[in-house]
Amino acid sequence: VDMVPLAQALATLLRSLITMDAAITSNSELRRAWDMYRALFKRHSQEQLLLEEPREAKKRETMGRMLVQLDFTLMASRSFVMAIEQNFQSVMPVTEESGVIVDEIFRSLLTTLYSRYSSKINTENESTERLDMVGVYGMYALYRRLLPSHVEPHAKLHKSLWTVLPNMCPVISLAGSLAFIPTDFIATYCAPNTHTPHTVQSRLYEAAALVKKWDTSFDTRVSKLQTEVRHWLALADSDLSPSPPTSATHPSDVTTRDQQQQDPTESSISEEDHPISNVEDKATLILRGLTLANCCSITL
Repeated sequence: VDMVPLAQALATLLRSLITMDAAITSNSELRRAWDMYRALFKRHSQEQLLLEEPREAKKRETMGRMLVQLDFTLMASRSFVMAIEQNFQSVMPVTEESGVIVDEIFRSLLTTLYSRYSSKINTENESTERLDMVGVYGMYALYRRLLPSHVEPHAKLHKSLWTVLPNMCPVISLAGSLAFIPTDFIATYCAPNTHTPHTVQSRLYEAAALVKKWDTSFDTRVSKLQTEVRHWLALADSDLSPSPPTSATHPSDVTTRDQQQQDPTESSISEEDHPISNVEDKATLILRGLTLANCCSITL
């Protein structure tokens, strides 16, 4: 059974939870409005406590418990944490055999998704791979939660997520001004490895090194991007412009058409001029333009 589509769906779900938590954390107005609503509900409940019937009072009590639960999970930006810290022992008891199975399955899926996405980052074929990598980090956090304490996490995979990918993209844009920092996520949700301690000093040093590296290569990356955009504009101006209207039929065209009808073995339309080939070439050019636009937004 191919488990990769299931892993992709799980990664997308975890990425949505991470983005939602980041959005709620960064929105101070939402938190202020939520506190006002809870205070208003509490005051109104106390005023109506002696006037309501038992059935209505029970409904209001249920509503109060729901608000408390929302305050502890969603509004506290704990949706992702609650998802990965569920009690999975009821469906998969922690044993030596289950630990090996979890390690093998998750490690294989994570390695597959990591290789698939990271191979396209900072290339002309990149589209949404950076966002997809956020889901891979969420799956890795779940993998570390499911992994029994007696099983060591995969060292190469951990190094790839902790150092290799952050060197390629130290900051990933989730939506708008929301940012995802891979090293901070690993340090927050994944237990430190004894062989690679995540100290504050090491994190600050690595962050400063990444900023310096990106600053020194910024001019080069911008110049390269400008060259690629100019080249794309030239291709788009020639290939995507509307075709001129066909002129009246020339006598020589009639002669050529008669010759083609006499010899049915020869194709009347060359392979390069076939409409399907033209549509594919134009679609590829448009996709390339979208990729360049995404690269420009990341650089900015």
